[in-house]
Amino acid sequence: MSGHVHPTELIDLPELICPFPSATNPHAEVVEEHAIEWGRRFKIITDNRVLHAVRAAKAGWLVAWAYPHAPIEALQLIADWNIWLLIWEDRCSSPELGTQPERLEAIHARFLAILSGAPSTAQDGPLEHGLRDLRERMLAQTTYQWLQQFYQSLLEVFDSWVWEATNRARGTKPDLETYLRMRPSTGALPPYLHFLALTDQVFLPRKVHEHPYVYQLTLMANNIICWSNDLFSFDKERHEGELHNLVLILQDHMQLSLQASAQHVAQLHNAEVEAFLNLAAHVHAFSDLNANLNQYVALLRNWIRANMNWAAISGRYNQTMEREVGQ
Repeated sequence: MSGHVHPTELIDLPELICPFPSATNPHAEVVEEHAIEWGRRFKIITDNRVLHAVRAAKAGWLVAWAYPHAPIEALQLIADWNIWLLIWEDRCSSPELGTQPERLEAIHARFLAILSGAPSTAQDGPLEHGLRDLRERMLAQTTYQWLQQFYQSLLEVFDSWVWEATNRARGTKPDLETYLRMRPSTGALPPYLHFLALTDQVFLPRKVHEHPYVYQLTLMANNIICWSNDLFSFDKERHEGELHNLVLILQDHMQLSLQASAQHVAQLHNAEVEAFLNLAAHVHAFSDLNANLNQYVALLRNWIRANMNWAAISGRYNQTMEREVGQ
């Protein structure tokens, strides 16, 4: 069957399994409002249109579900970071920047320099000033060793967004193998997983993160979240002409109808959930690797559930937050 999509063709969202309990941080409403005020104070949120989109996104609720037991200071930092990253992510795929990989690389280099402690310059804008505030607050709650891990994870995310911009500039849709390899980075989850050091005082050394068991569990959780997001965001992304969506990639790769492709993505998602459950059941066999590994596995479960909850309430999948945001 043809892989071409008719502009009016719609898909029914297939059933996605999520056998993980939900818990909500009691500070959810407070950090949601504070994160919005933080964005306005740093002029990252510049007008009522952006403010409306940010409120509709409910970014504070996402982290309140992901970190249900976090103290308010840590949760507030994560919520503010979430606002910052979601706004920048939208700019990276916008008509303004989404086809300019060289410009993105230059901006990312400045962001990473700020994370490394670079002083302010006259050219810095709201996003740079906001990131500097986040860095100071991160170091007040963690260590330079933690920040180095966070930096490395964010670098991989930034590089993957440059890869997407390069594809858009060339009008090139990635093949299935490449897309599946890059999707865990483009989804931007990895930096968030390091926040366990703030919320639960659990810092996993790099060698633990790189252990095959931990690496595979993390990859599975990331796949589950990213593949479901490709279903949730499909209509918005197709409307915007976005190339990077598993439904479209699979449709071309397997020559499926749009609905059949969406169903196949759901099957991949559900199989990955089952595989995650099976692998996570063996966490105690690796207790000698790290005594707190079970808390990390709990974080992965929380993130899968949080993302599913968030998709049900967030306006994130039908609007973007990047327009008229100061650089």
